[in-house]
Amino acid sequence: MGHFALAAGTYTHFTSPIRRYPDLIVHRVLASTLPGGRPSPFTPAALSAVAGECSLSERRAADAERELVEWKKVKFMAERLGEEFNALITSTTRFGFFVELEDLFVEGLVPLETLPGERFNYHENSHKIVGDRSRREFSIGDRVLVRLDRIEALDHKLQFSLAEPEPRRPRGRARRG
Repeated sequence: MGHFALAAGTYTHFTSPIRRYPDLIVHRVLASTLPGGRPSPFTPAALSAVAGECSLSERRAADAERELVEWKKVKFMAERLGEEFNALITSTTRFGFFVELEDLFVEGLVPLETLPGERFNYHENSHKIVGDRSRREFSIGDRVLVRLDRIEALDHKLQFSLAEPEPRRPRGRARRG
């Protein structure tokens, strides 16, 4: 049947030619190579310039879309300040760990200095955050309960703290000596 939007009997499909000018360019260049096709309106230099401009436009559009999504997430979370959420640790850094809230797909930071009970340090080799005294570890993939503490609307950032109680240390038997 062909492609209704391009009015072309044959076409390639990379993403959506309706939305993407680069795909339309590819169709025109390919069509020019077929018997009976129109000559390509693009010289190699013109094609290179168009490709560069298209890449730049795609990056700007992706950045704008990402910015809008982050703004919407912050706006959505603004009414939930102080609430607790189940989350998954997605990355660890020297200044804390990032979590993604389950079911909401919203991300934020749990700063190292907000972790309760003791001093915690980032271990770069293992990508873990470890307590000095308890040796409690926070690793990528761990599930945690967090509380939304702060929203930085202008920067589209959310800050959380650990909401779960500090784990009890098992009492060991007295040493006999």
